[in-house]
Amino acid sequence: MQRTIRGGLDVCVNTGLVFVRTYYNNLPESIARRLTELNPVALAAIPGATSFQGSEKARKNIAASVASDAAFAQAIRAANIYREKLGYELLGPDGNPEPGEEGGT
Repeated sequence: MQRTIRGGLDVCVNTGLVFVRTYYNNLPESIARRLTELNPVALAAIPGATSFQGSEKARKNIAASVASDAAFAQAIRAANIYREKLGYELLGPDGNPEPGEEGGT
């Protein structure tokens, strides 16, 4: 969803922000607290920013925070820890699975 937010299209930014907040809120506390690049204050402001009363400036500020290069990279690293444990292909720096040795996806 961070990649969607980074795309910049307004409807995609709104949708991405809502999903990032939802996913973050569903994480166990032990994992969420390790995602230090995702500011809980910015995440808590998402419902107001994405409502009909929310401003474009507020959405852009929050999007810049939760989908920053550092936040994106941290989310990829965290996902790769679990993907490796589960035997899934690791994600590359762009967030897509890296091709396997056998020429996978």
